[in-house]
Amino acid sequence: MPLFEDGPIDLLRIKVIRMYPARVIKKGLLNQLTSTRAAAACGMTTNGLVGFVLWNSQVDEVKVGNIIQIKNGWCRLQDGEPVISSGRTGSLTILDNNLTGTLVGAEE
Repeated sequence: MPLFEDGPIDLLRIKVIRMYPARVIKKGLLNQLTSTRAAAACGMTTNGLVGFVLWNSQVDEVKVGNIIQIKNGWCRLQDGEPVISSGRTGSLTILDNNLTGTLVGAEE
């Protein structure tokens, strides 16, 4: 059984260990295109390694070494590996941005 399953994530803390370059995603009709920035990242929880997605301003705010908390996010399995995001209705908070934080009590 995987550590994470497809579905909602109530609360999760992650120590960011790697971030990948952001990309621009365009959607909509040609005359009504909207752009969204997204970046893939990976981090550690008390249950192991996870991938996660950062959206728009999160791409600039989150740094390697930060401890972040995702509330009311989602998880989907991609090739059997968890991918986490705050999504449209969840939130992402930077709990420790001094880049030296230790991950404790991650999943409450």
